Amino acid sequence: MHPTIKDKASITFPCLASIPDEITLYRVQDGQNCVLMMASILGDTPYEASVEIEEETELLLIPIPLFKDWIEICQPLKQFIFGQMVERITSVMTLLDSIAFRPITYRIAQFLLGSTNDHDATLRITHEQAAIERGTAREVVSRALKVLTDNRLISQGRGYIEVLDRDRLLQVLQDEVL
Repeated sequence: MHPTIKDKASITFPCLASIPDEITLYRVQDGQNCVLMMASILGDTPYEASVEIEEETELLLIPIPLFKDWIEICQPLKQFIFGQMVERITSVMTLLDSIAFRPITYRIAQFLLGSTNDHDATLRITHEQAAIERGTAREVVSRALKVLTDNRLISQGRGYIEVLDRDRLLQVLQDEVL
């Protein structure tokens, strides 16, 4: 059976490597599906996923043979599935590019700006969780957050990070220095 997300959901798909670090490859939100599972089903190739459910979630499970029948006869469903695959592959490639070629302060600034807004500048997250989100060690995230704190771009405490200066944090993305 294949899970398809229905209603309100947030599910992460961490990639577990042979090293102790993890990285969240992507989240499945309302109305989305797991593209790795879709590729596995459509390619008849087994894939074991590790899923972390972050909030109350309702799933719709569809038997694989029925799903394969539907995808063959329903063009809009096929377009939806393959469209999500393209979007997800693009976002994962962007994430990997960031990990390989961007400094950690850039990656942390990008994460903080994407996870907060002008009306809600506080992110409830631990350094360990932020490390998993950015694909690095907790110690590396802690050092980068200290740099941002020392420059008065953020404040932080146990289990939270607050963006104090969004404009200067955006400047970190443009200049890639700090």
